Amino acid sequence: MLLPGVPSTGMIEELEFEMSELPARPATILVADDDPSVCQAISKTLRRNGYTVISADGGESAMSLVVARQGAIDLAIIDMQMPGLNGLDLAVEVARAYPAMRILYISGNHQSIALDCISRHSPESVLFKPFGFEALLEKVAGLLGNELEQTNGAT
Repeated sequence: MLLPGVPSTGMIEELEFEMSELPARPATILVADDDPSVCQAISKTLRRNGYTVISADGGESAMSLVVARQGAIDLAIIDMQMPGLNGLDLAVEVARAYPAMRILYISGNHQSIALDCISRHSPESVLFKPFGFEALLEKVAGLLGNELEQTNGAT
């Protein structure tokens, strides 16, 4: 199944896929996407693979969750094109609250100048829609791997 090709009936049907062979990380992930079906599908996939997920239906609600959050957020998965507070502005704001947090930018717009710049300097931080669950999990594991190794190595 590719995202955002998920059912738009308001109900997400049970996603049938094998559990990832990637090791689940003890990480908290913020998912911000204004398409509820995409946000739900990403969140469900991450939860089924051992991640703690905080979901937001747009930039403003994501920022509210970040401000209210008591614990750490290890990774934010942010849709670049959201009404109101867009993905790039949200990324700047959440990075102020959590400077060590990694960000995975997702977008269906392959012509974005901002994403082009980000992907040139940090290709592991960009995932273009449509994408499969395996690609999502690989990006997440890759972005969290170094950070968690450093954190675990320091304790």
